[in-house]
Amino acid sequence: MRAKPLDLRRLSEQELVLILAHTDEDFRRAAFQELGARGEKRGWEAYGLLTRDPELARLFVSPKDPFDAVGVMVTAETYGRVRAAWPDVPEQNREDGGKELTIDFRNLRLDVMTLGPATWPLEGETPKAREGLGEVEFRVSDVAIFAARVENLEDDLRGRLTLLASTDPEPQTPPTPSPTAKSRFLLAQVPTPRGVRTVLVQLIQA
Repeated sequence: MRAKPLDLRRLSEQELVLILAHTDEDFRRAAFQELGARGEKRGWEAYGLLTRDPELARLFVSPKDPFDAVGVMVTAETYGRVRAAWPDVPEQNREDGGKELTIDFRNLRLDVMTLGPATWPLEGETPKAREGLGEVEFRVSDVAIFAARVENLEDDLRGRLTLLASTDPEPQTPPTPSPTAKSRFLLAQVPTPRGVRTVLVQLIQA
């Protein structure tokens, strides 16, 4: 009798993260696809908000496929188990001392990252409770110009976007293309039928 297709849609993000380290490859692939789909859904919500502004819209490199990756945050312990389950995928050490591996399959990329100092739990939480989707990454033609435009937005859209602090040099005024600005983070407060969803967006220099 043929087994039923895997359906992980009802599982929590934390449960899906654990399945990324499962010994069964089919389970791992299914968790990878489900986490990617949920992350890209949030990404499309943020994209819809950001592209309300024509100047921001034209800075996205590929409107049909604007994503660079979906980021998943895990503890160091979980990261070790995921790494063991995916031994052949690329890995890198981050500047904050954390580690990151990239699972790339069928036009979907998942970056699995250890929780860094800036993402440690809030008061009353445990590191394990913070495991799950962390960010969505967008490819843009110029990070500095995108960030400068966000700062100069007005009305409701500006109130829904928060540009996080950057260690890169401040962009010139008027902004010019700046290859040294490799990435920036912003928070997008996306209206949803159930209220507002906060999406962490990383802007990646194309």
